[in-house]
Amino acid sequence: MSSVLKSFTEKPLTHARALLTSAPQGRTDYIDADARDTEKIVQEASRTLDFSQPVAITMLGILGHILDDDEAHATVDRLLKAVPSGSYFAITDPTHSESMDALLDHWNQFGEPKMTARTPEQLARFLDGLEMVEPGMVPVSQGRTSAKRKSRARFAPKPIRWALSAANPELSRASRVRMSGMTQLRTAHTADLDAGTLAAARALLYDVFDDMTADDWEHALGGVHALVWDGAELVGHASLVQRRLLYRERALRTGYVEGVGVRADQRKRGHGSAMMTALERVVSNAYDLGALGATDEAADFYAGRGWQRWQGPSGVLTRAGVRRTEDDDGGIYVLPVTIPLDLSAEIICDWRDGDVW
Repeated sequence: MSSVLKSFTEKPLTHARALLTSAPQGRTDYIDADARDTEKIVQEASRTLDFSQPVAITMLGILGHILDDDEAHATVDRLLKAVPSGSYFAITDPTHSESMDALLDHWNQFGEPKMTARTPEQLARFLDGLEMVEPGMVPVSQGRTSAKRKSRARFAPKPIRWALSAANPELSRASRVRMSGMTQLRTAHTADLDAGTLAAARALLYDVFDDMTADDWEHALGGVHALVWDGAELVGHASLVQRRLLYRERALRTGYVEGVGVRADQRKRGHGSAMMTALERVVSNAYDLGALGATDEAADFYAGRGWQRWQGPSGVLTRAGVRRTEDDDGGIYVLPVTIPLDLSAEIICDWRDGDVW
């Protein structure tokens, strides 16, 4: 076994030089580098690690010190591009809460280096393009622990850090066979799904939503599906279909999100974020904007991912002309892509049976 560690500060470097040694059972090395200097990290790590074989990258309490989101994502992207298929990536970082935000305000006033908290949805975006593995995105106290430590977790304070783990999705066939019992995210067009998969997706949504209708299921077809599998069982579904939304006399090509549901026993594991990440990539590459109708319970989830609540009046285009849809006002969220949008303006959807939004 080989391992490489790095840190922001000098004190760990001093301890590392004194304590970290190698042995026949494995090798250890330590790099004195800024986490953003990925070229140096990879170059020096290659003295110890064989980058032709899968490796594990753990960024524990690091990304919070990279305050700029774009810079943090660029840092992660460069590291992930340097490792081969089958590698693993794990992070832990603080998330927003009243107590955590107060603590960080105090720390940033007197301490160094500065630190920021992010939402769980923002942290999940660092795993874009990766395949979530167990335990998924969970508070640190709910991560893998020994039985002895699990007994202590019951008395832990409210979690303020989240742990995420993921695997490179470009696995070899042999790797996929070995990992067949793990959670996997797959995307496919309706035309490429067999009858059994479609039936499983339909059954899942009817189980998740008490008010699911035949029209709701019809709305979820004809586009790209994001499917989360736990072994042979389908535990999560979301889809993206094309619609036209009228905005200031323009008919915008819209990727409309439908049928987002996760089986009850699989929730709070990052599956919803993983599915939305996959669909948001399609939106950003193929549409003028994304749109969806959100319940009050799901509003914070979408807002945390950057979706914006439409504040203006809504309507639907019928044979008789535009008809107001007052009941849907305030529950429509959009993800702008190609043009800036005035969220206070009127927005109109194309007609369809059942719920129009």
